[in-house]
Amino acid sequence: MADQNGAATHVASVLLGDDIQLKELGVTDGLITVNLITSKAEGAQEVVKVFEWQPENGLVELSSQVVGEEIAATAEATPDTAIIGTSEPQLPSSVTLDSLKNITYNVEHAGSGSAQLVNGEYHEPAGEAVVKFSDLSVLGDLNGDRIGDAAVILVSESDGSGTFVDLAAVVDQNGSPVNVATAFLGDQVKIEAMAIKSGEIMVTMLTQGEEVTSVFRLQGSQLIEQP
Repeated sequence: MADQNGAATHVASVLLGDDIQLKELGVTDGLITVNLITSKAEGAQEVVKVFEWQPENGLVELSSQVVGEEIAATAEATPDTAIIGTSEPQLPSSVTLDSLKNITYNVEHAGSGSAQLVNGEYHEPAGEAVVKFSDLSVLGDLNGDRIGDAAVILVSESDGSGTFVDLAAVVDQNGSPVNVATAFLGDQVKIEAMAIKSGEIMVTMLTQGEEVTSVFRLQGSQLIEQP
């Protein structure tokens, strides 16, 4: 619906699916976000769709992310093998799973403060630290430019001092994926689920036996945890 000359007027519609349940609907900065539950033979899935109304094209779907599938995948997988965000949002982007495994990340647990991953791993020359791409990643827009970015989980193992888990934000900068911010999530935590919604990264994890959901937003070169 749109206000045309003071009157509410139907201007566009789009089919969301058959036998679905609407969970949440919102409008932010001209974008319509629809959170819905779809029915499949093997079980229900939670899907987040983002639409934009364009006068020449009507309602255009910008992204579609399967949230329920991601949560189900992480529930039974180990931190080294689980993959979140296998349904890529329909946004233009240079960010791919392969590129995420072969870029430089800012990681304080590495001696130099950075780690250039090769095929998902970084080994310090002295053997003091190993940084690994955990295959936990989700795609979405983090900075509002309508270009696909990513949130990535990194696992670092330091010589005898423990296993550290970091959240890394990767954005598309002029056609190249760049890690612009990293936040430490904890020591010996287990990631249960992760999603990007309205520019915020939601991470559900087990820490000291307690399930906690933390929300982060990218602000410049920092990931700021939201209250």
